[in-house]
Amino acid sequence: MSIAKILWIKSNLPDVYRSAGHFMELPDFLTFKATGSPTRSICSLVCKWTFNPDSKSWDDEFLRMAGFADVVESGYKKWLPLQTNAILLGGQPVGNGLCPQALKDFGFKSNAIVAVGGAIIDAYAGALGTIGSKLNKSTVIEEVQKRMALICGTSSCHIILNRTRILVKGVWGPYKNAIIPGYYATEGGQSATGKLIDHIISMHPCSQDIKTKCSNIFEYLNKLLFEIEKESQMPMAFLTSGIHIQPDFHGNRSPIANSSITGMISGLTLDHSERSLAITYLATLQSLAYETKYIIDTINQGGHCISELFMSGGMAKNDLLTQIISDICQMKVIIPKFIDEAVILGSAICGATAAELSVISDYSEEDLTRILCGNMVSMAQVEKVIEPTESSNQKKYHEKKMAVLLQMYENHFEYQR
Repeated sequence: MSIAKILWIKSNLPDVYRSAGHFMELPDFLTFKATGSPTRSICSLVCKWTFNPDSKSWDDEFLRMAGFADVVESGYKKWLPLQTNAILLGGQPVGNGLCPQALKDFGFKSNAIVAVGGAIIDAYAGALGTIGSKLNKSTVIEEVQKRMALICGTSSCHIILNRTRILVKGVWGPYKNAIIPGYYATEGGQSATGKLIDHIISMHPCSQDIKTKCSNIFEYLNKLLFEIEKESQMPMAFLTSGIHIQPDFHGNRSPIANSSITGMISGLTLDHSERSLAITYLATLQSLAYETKYIIDTINQGGHCISELFMSGGMAKNDLLTQIISDICQMKVIIPKFIDEAVILGSAICGATAAELSVISDYSEEDLTRILCGNMVSMAQVEKVIEPTESSNQKKYHEKKMAVLLQMYENHFEYQR
């Protein structure tokens, strides 16, 4: 993605492009500000900059075709101004730790030694801070390959690790060493999740009235849905039998990978009631879960074996949504103790790893992997585990609704012809 952004700067702001001393990803810039060291993280370069971690270089032919002949001819001077040994793995110590100015800014004593770990991208830090959680006494690192980290906010990321390089059509990656050395990261995603829920709610005529009489409209709607379920004497899931939502209001990131796709709603009426909003809201939550299942099914069909979901982020605090995802995906959903702080925890794991490695005079990549994984297991904690509802009728219902979603995608492309 960063290649495209830099190309935009080169095309639209040529003076800025020519005068720039360095181009770097945000995690690398923050590391530079903290340490004074212009190192680069392998996570940033591999995931965002099309960098090859094996050859430790770029594909020159690709860069020339993309319009960056000047970058190739300069030896990548503005992209990678140092030797390739200055490309760091996540958790690898950066320079001498915090620089004097950073020590002052953070309120440390001037003679303090504070280690800084090689950076990883925010969502990947969130994965690091969740998927290592211990569910039982077995060695958790052996289980990582069956776990998906689901980081949910305005948009959502679906991140998995595997020791094998597996290409899956419509899904980003695999990115070698992006999180844990020796593992490939694969990333799916949804362009609008929390944003979509907010949008659907705000579109309904009665949403403003509800917001004036409650502090949390999601809790209000969840409570209303349980009341409707009790009154109707049927499982809540069945309330959406007459309304179907295709949730790609901001394009499809995975697994169709088409930014031009737009959302669809089938089953709208003139009903302006709170009940109507609650059911539409429920259908939206279900649609996001169906698409998550679509992503998981595609990844598993590609060669992975995901069987557990580790959720974090603001949306993971919605108990109704987490149960819906568990029911539709037919998988355990694990909620971490630090729901909102998974990214911070992942960053702390990198920092703790750097602190331990900084006292080892000649550490190896195996040392880094061992310490990083050990910190991942010891620092990540589980708050609760959500099991799928045991109901064959609900399972059949969701299978039918899933088929409707897939048909809506087909219809979308048919309409575009």
